[in-house]
Amino acid sequence: MATLSSEREKLPILGTLAWELRSLDTQRALRYANEAVLIAEQLNDSLEIANSRGTLAYCLYRCSRYSEAQHYAELALAHYEHHHLKSHVARTHNTLGLIAERTSNYGSALSHYQISLQLARELSNQSAEAITLNNLGIVYEMLGDFSAALQHYFDSLAIKRAQKNEFGELATLGNLGSVYEKLRDFDNALRFQHQSLDLARKHGDAMSESHALQNLSNIYFQLNQLDLCEACCTQSLEISRDIQDTRSEAGVLHHLARIAARRGNFENAFLLFRQSLDLDTHIGNRRGMIDNLIAIGRLHLRQFTSSG
Repeated sequence: MATLSSEREKLPILGTLAWELRSLDTQRALRYANEAVLIAEQLNDSLEIANSRGTLAYCLYRCSRYSEAQHYAELALAHYEHHHLKSHVARTHNTLGLIAERTSNYGSALSHYQISLQLARELSNQSAEAITLNNLGIVYEMLGDFSAALQHYFDSLAIKRAQKNEFGELATLGNLGSVYEKLRDFDNALRFQHQSLDLARKHGDAMSESHALQNLSNIYFQLNQLDLCEACCTQSLEISRDIQDTRSEAGVLHHLARIAARRGNFENAFLLFRQSLDLDTHIGNRRGMIDNLIAIGRLHLRQFTSSG
């Protein structure tokens, strides 16, 4: 009984640590979440099982382990819906939306986010509302609806700034930079990406720092500033590998391949595109797979044309 008592005392500590560290130190959070699941199952505490599974799902998503993440999120959601736990349902739909977006299932992502947004507003939870508005903006951006994306991003940013939530701001600032890049407004794109990068470094968010560097590299590529582009990629690749962010690693390799191709180093470009394709295939990132296959095809055509 003493052992079970100590485990019960340990469980909420593990759960809190896992959730608080989920973005700042995902690998450590993942270990805590796994341990929390095991203890909750041992105690047969259904709510804590669901809570620890929900946290585990988010950590697995951050590690690009999307199939496992979806499995645990759906298990947690079933419990929350059965017991009408609205705030937990909203948070878990948001996690499922993230997984769907990362695997290019945009219709599913929109559905999950819209449910999450409705529940957040019903609960007057502005923090959750801001997160979901940002995530909806990402999907609209992926679908090419830049007007809707900007509206959702700015609505999210307004809430975060009113709450003085700098850590929340950094992702939305990066997303705004991404849209302005697609609109070829490079001044605003660079401005927002540098703001995002500064906040990521200030708050020690390695994943967001890596993403901001990757976004900056893409802007510099379009401006044909290849040395700056490569420098950002090199920093981002090191961080991605250090935190085991496979999706980002694949994206950086793709960028490096584009730099090599523009410089006429076709052999290195092929190698990097294939490495990126292998990683995207491993994690099931369909958008990344398609982008790499198209790039490889274009490179073959370019090489054939050059040799002819």
